[in-house]
Amino acid sequence: SYETNTWVQYKWDTIQREFTCCGGYGYAQGYTDWKHTSMGGARNSVPDSCCLYETPGCGGDLFKINDLRVIVLKINVHGCLAVMQRRLETHVTIILMVFAGVGSVLAVVELLAIVLACCLANSFSGQDDYDCDYE
Repeated sequence: SYETNTWVQYKWDTIQREFTCCGGYGYAQGYTDWKHTSMGGARNSVPDSCCLYETPGCGGDLFKINDLRVIVLKINVHGCLAVMQRRLETHVTIILMVFAGVGSVLAVVELLAIVLACCLANSFSGQDDYDCDYE
């Protein structure tokens, strides 16, 4: 668990800092996932990596606060999976559109190259007929 395993703690803290999120699931309620852990249940706390401005103990006694407006000013409230999903959807859409655009341009260039190659081949075959007449 987060409280007993330093590797798990490091990974969660890294994810929560990188994606500015807190907890696992839920948009605007992800931080409540920490309530079901020994840290959240016994100490009413979330990890300090959830805080907007991270200082030691900044996530302490958070679940004693009932006003969501106050909580939003202290911590990131969105769950990490919701944040990751939104980022992936945004980035994947952009990447797919770029690939589609580049693919379309390449297809037009290839078709143009085929047409020009056919025209060149046709002009060469026409020259062979004229060469035979002079002999």
